[in-house]
Amino acid sequence: MKEKATISVLLTWQEAWQGEIPDGVNFVQVPLTSTKSHICHHLKTDLIKKDQGESTCLLFFSKAAVIGFYDNWGAEPLPKNWKVAAVAAKTATELNNKGYSVDFVGSSTGMVLVKDLVRQNFSESYLMLSGNLGGEDVEDYFHENKVIFKKIKVYDNSEPEVAQGRIDEILEKIDLICLASPSAAERLLRFRSVQKMPRLLSIGPVTSKKIKKLGFEVSWQCPEPGYEVFLREIKNYLTK
Repeated sequence: MKEKATISVLLTWQEAWQGEIPDGVNFVQVPLTSTKSHICHHLKTDLIKKDQGESTCLLFFSKAAVIGFYDNWGAEPLPKNWKVAAVAAKTATELNNKGYSVDFVGSSTGMVLVKDLVRQNFSESYLMLSGNLGGEDVEDYFHENKVIFKKIKVYDNSEPEVAQGRIDEILEKIDLICLASPSAAERLLRFRSVQKMPRLLSIGPVTSKKIKKLGFEVSWQCPEPGYEVFLREIKNYLTK
């Protein structure tokens, strides 16, 4: 009986694979992006000065945003008229761990969360805690719908010290690549040939758009955006 071939899959994020590894699958992990809190010494003063009594909602799209905000704001309670909204349970849990209450938890992406909040007239204005990359689609939506918002950078995306030559060596043995962010796609694909690239799996439409803009095809896109969903759907894809 012929033995089933092993599929080598490249994971391009920092967190380890969660749950059982499918039979016949070999995961290779090379983080292509990392995050570091961006310290703005005037952030707290500026936010408190902005607070004129209207309802304001803090938007957290990732764990990195929570950590970055905490490193700037600290453990002090938030003003009573401020609300907190988070993308997915993992981000909400991180907020709770830092001592912040969460008023609304979205199910998938930042865009879906924002649309739900605006539809419900959840707040008079929004503060989007973000990194130095991404979020343009949410900003466009706010502008188009004349929603009052401010984007505040609380963390930076950076490139870990991984030699491009080492990535090339790894890619020679890889069958599939899982990309969970536009920044990871940018770093992996910008210097590489279409002909030599394994199949690309994308977490969602924003990452897929970046992949296509760089001249590559998306072999498969997660049907429902979100990190936890992406992990589940990758497993389903690999076990078909």
